[in-house]
Parts: sequence; C-alpha cells; structure tokens
Amino acid sequence: EEANRALLGALDSAAYLVLLDRLVAGVAAPPLLPGTPAKTPAAKMLPALVAGPWKRLRRQVAGLGESPPDESLHETRKRAKHLRYAAELSRPVVGGQAKRLAKKAEGLQEVLGAHHDAVVLSSYLRSAAEATGSYEAMCAVEVVTRPDAVAKQNRQQCHRAWKKVAKKKH
Repeated sequence: EEANRALLGALDSAAYLVLLDRLVAGVAAPPLLPGTPAKTPAAKMLPALVAGPWKRLRRQVAGLGESPPDESLHETRKRAKHLRYAAELSRPVVGGQAKRLAKKAEGLQEVLGAHHDAVVLSSYLRSAAEATGSYEAMCAVEVVTRPDAVAKQNRQQCHRAWKKVAKKKH
C-alpha cells in the first residue's frame, strides 16, 4: 500500500507531467540534427544496426554447449529480445526480411521465456514446500514441475527455435 501511494504521488507530480510533455514533443518532432542530411541511407544503415544484436546472439548461442546453465539460457533470451526489437524497428525500411527475422527471434525468446518461467516457478515451489516442512508438499512439487522433463523439453524447443533464427537468409 505504501509503494502504491508513492507511485500514485509520482504520477500526480508536476515532474511527471513535464516528462510526458517532453516525450510527446519528442515523438512529434524528434530532436535530430535539423537541416543535416543523412550521410547513409536508412536502407543501408539499419541492417548494419541489426547485425550487432545478431552477432551477440550468435556468439552467445555458440558458447552455450550441450547442457547450459539456466542463467546462460536467460542471457540468451535477453539477446534474442534485443535482436527482435532491432529487427522490428528496421522493418518499415527493410521490409519482409526484417519482419521474418523479428518473428523467428520472438519464437526463440518465447521458448527461452517459458524455460525461465518454469525454472523460477520450480524454485519458488521448492522453497515454499521446504518452508512448510511438508514431505507431501515436496513430492507434489516434484510431480507438478517435473524439472528434468520440463528442462529437456524446453532445451529441445530452444534448439529448434535457434535453427529457425540462424538460417542463412536471415
């Protein structure tokens, strides 16, 4: 309740209204260098800007190995998200190729997100069961979460999703 009151107070503040006004003005007239023509056309520049997140994701995946730790898979998810957003931003200029890459990166991101959610849920349920000291609760956690089966399935889906992202046409 205290945090909610603080949040509502911030949203009612003059500083927040100034921020909103500045954001609206920035969208209406982005503060680019006025009168300065672009040296490189967007159609050439945007693919190069997408290449950075693509290379970082590719290196991350290459370093995962056979049985990567959950933290590494979560980092891979974040890199897939960066690639997705970069590709989505370039879509209006680049077109269908960027749209397809964004869609494939989103697929990888979703698979890795499901894996992360399962890992976090499993950890939470185990902690809760241990806190109660109930053997029955601990058994229920193992049956419900089936950590090994879930992890194996998610890793297989991750591999398939990565193959879709890593096609040469992207």
